[in-house]
Amino acid sequence: MPDAPKPQAMPLTRWLESACGGALLTALAALAAHLSVLGGGFIWLDHGDLEHGAAVAAPAGFLALFTHGFARTGFYRPLMALSLSLDMLVGSPLWFHAVNLGWHVAASVAVVFAARALGLPGRVAALAGVLFGVHPAGSLVAGALAHRSESLIGVALLLLVVAHRKEQRWLAAAALLGGALCKETVYVLAPAFIVATELVRGDWRAWRRRSGLFVVEVSALAVAAGMRLAFAPAWHAVYPPLEGSDAVGTRLAALAKSALRVLWPTDPSICDAFPILGPSHPRALAGLLVLLALGALAAWRRGPALFLFLALLPSLDLVPAPRFWSPHYLYLPLAFAAMLAAELLVRLRRGAWVGGAVLAAVLGVLSFRDGRRFCSDEAYFQPEVQAQPRCREAHFYLGMSHFRAEEVDAAGEELSLAAAQVPGYLSYVDLPSAMENLGAVRIKQRRYGEASSVLRRALEIASSEPQRRQMLHNLAASELSQGNAAEVVKLLAPEASREDANRQTLLLYVRALKDSGDREGAMTLLRRLGMIGPGGEFIQLPAP
Repeated sequence: MPDAPKPQAMPLTRWLESACGGALLTALAALAAHLSVLGGGFIWLDHGDLEHGAAVAAPAGFLALFTHGFARTGFYRPLMALSLSLDMLVGSPLWFHAVNLGWHVAASVAVVFAARALGLPGRVAALAGVLFGVHPAGSLVAGALAHRSESLIGVALLLLVVAHRKEQRWLAAAALLGGALCKETVYVLAPAFIVATELVRGDWRAWRRRSGLFVVEVSALAVAAGMRLAFAPAWHAVYPPLEGSDAVGTRLAALAKSALRVLWPTDPSICDAFPILGPSHPRALAGLLVLLALGALAAWRRGPALFLFLALLPSLDLVPAPRFWSPHYLYLPLAFAAMLAAELLVRLRRGAWVGGAVLAAVLGVLSFRDGRRFCSDEAYFQPEVQAQPRCREAHFYLGMSHFRAEEVDAAGEELSLAAAQVPGYLSYVDLPSAMENLGAVRIKQRRYGEASSVLRRALEIASSEPQRRQMLHNLAASELSQGNAAEVVKLLAPEASREDANRQTLLLYVRALKDSGDREGAMTLLRRLGMIGPGGEFIQLPAP
């Protein structure tokens, strides 16, 4: 009996086209391109979210993360907060950035499986995952801890496409529920992606067979929405101050900028400073052409083109968001753009792998360069203000960096630029925080009149109670330094009546009472603080 023929080894290209090979190649490429982010530190929003604990909790408080907003904002993102809180058990910036990079790698791998689920060949799916994984438009999400929510919902929504296409109802429910508890965008995109998947499938006659899948998905979305309604704070973000045709023109111009960032990703800037433009401006017209082209491609090609069109809609600021434009708005659309680009490259046949490898290498080098900026606020934001002086958020974080280094004059200069309006531009900054810290700088500079003025304006717009209380303390310190004891008594009387009143604020109140001649009131408060001397005299109080 002749021997059975030995199975031939699978050629490398065929292995790479398999789901396993494509996923491994994608993971390695994404990891290599963004490896430089592992040298990052705590920058930007990390100071408040992580160092000051706004977005994290100790293990005993993990369940409580599901009962309030995210990091003292109007967002409700408990799984994002839980992810950061788990990282805090280790605590080192290296660990945080390693986990962040891991989620970007996971999102890149999910692109491969989503592409296969949408009917793309293995070669196209593998190349799409690589292009997404190495593209510099993903550097912000891979490197900035505050934007981990983008990779989390990227994994969730791409898995939702896979699960719905394969009718895996419980995986679909888990992806939908998990994604909605990471970022609010899922409430808009998940239903749109489900409908788009049905359009790609094209088998409407069998919808009854999938009724159980629809019920589970709707139930998961309802659970997430119910949790948000029960526990989320009021939504803080508002639409940008755009009227009439400017609202259309500026949004179209932003779309043109997004398209340029994807097609020619040499600019690493993240600044959202954006000129207010009418619809006849060349940038707006370019954005209109992009919108029409994508709409036509979505109608003709469907598949990834339809998902790309839908994924771009949130970037048009149809739902109010703090920043009018940001590279992280392009993260999910990039997944489907990568599928279309890979499909185009594969049509070259002989040059597909070579062309794809060259393009991926160039993109990977750019991403590696961008990842080195996450080491400090100065390294990240100094290039921003040099390239775009109107970037208020960059001025804010540079100012805070100077403030922490006790470089008071430099801090005052940067924070004053952050707090100033920029005529003709949209430029985001946390204005109450910018004004609060500018007031604190002016106090250190002994420019008390300016400090009082800016802090009073900050109190008019601040919505956070802890922030308002700190502003009130700083304002009282400024007024007391100017000898306005009666005004300080008036300002701090409500705070002094609170059971949880800040001790340092109460000491300011005692000094104001003493300076205004109310010795009895000061003595009563000192007894409450346990600060009466053995002979009933005032002890030495700290300077305000």
